[in-house]
Amino acid sequence: MDYVPGDATTEVKHTQHTLLAAFNRLHKGVGGGLGWRLLADSFALCMMLLGLSGLYMWARGRSLREMAVSVLGVSVAALALVLVPALL
Repeated sequence: MDYVPGDATTEVKHTQHTLLAAFNRLHKGVGGGLGWRLLADSFALCMMLLGLSGLYMWARGRSLREMAVSVLGVSVAALALVLVPALL
């Protein structure tokens, strides 16, 4: 509600959020207290550690040449997934 001191009227705005907006607010930690923010931040840190440990375990058993070919192949595939729909 918007109210200007001294004005005789107020303006009420009603918005309806989509499911995506609700997830976006949860992602940003809006509306939650300290506990929610700590939970969200600890989850994000755990996901980063899982990703880094997964990369380490993947790279541990490969030679430099195999890693380079793998990374180049995935990069080209990702670029194709992004560019092909844009060109069509």
